[in-house]
Parts: sequence; C-alpha cells; structure tokens
Amino acid sequence: MVVCLRAGTAEHARRGCRHGQKLDSSLIGSMRRLELIASMSDPVDRRAVIVSLTPAGEARVIEALDVRSSAFFKRTGDWPLEDLQRFTALLKEFNARTE
Repeated sequence: MVVCLRAGTAEHARRGCRHGQKLDSSLIGSMRRLELIASMSDPVDRRAVIVSLTPAGEARVIEALDVRSSAFFKRTGDWPLEDLQRFTALLKEFNARTE
C-alpha cells in the first residue's frame, strides 16, 4: 500500500501526491505508533485513507526543517549575493525537471 503524507487539509490530500511524499505501510505504522500521524477514511472515496500529521508530527517536521535550514545557511552564509542567486536559479531549474 502506498499513500501520500501531506501537511494540510483533507482537500489537499485528495489532490494527490504531486507535492507530497510517498510512504509505505510499514512507515505509516511506525509513525502512527509514535503518534506523529493520524488517519481517517476519505469521506469522498471510502477506499482511500487520509493521513495527516498530529500536532506532535507537525512539531517534528518543523524541527527537521529548522535543522535543514540551519545546515544550509551555515554552508552558504558567506556566499556573495550573485552566487546565491545563481544557485537558486539552478535549483529551480533542477526541481522543474524532476516534477
């Protein structure tokens, strides 16, 4: 079983995994045991399950993003503005090709 974990509302979850992350059932089970996610039947399609972050899960995501941002800024903090702009443009191009 592959589902999509997305921060946001049930409506966001019904839109698909395009900007979400695919997760398998064992990871879902682990996250549920850690009380990081909750799941419910999709009211529109009873075959589907909507998985959402709990407040504890949201806190962990924010913590992980903060760590990632901190590491990024440690590596690029002394870069000239032009290099950051070029790097940003390249990342945008890279991400556009992988969608």
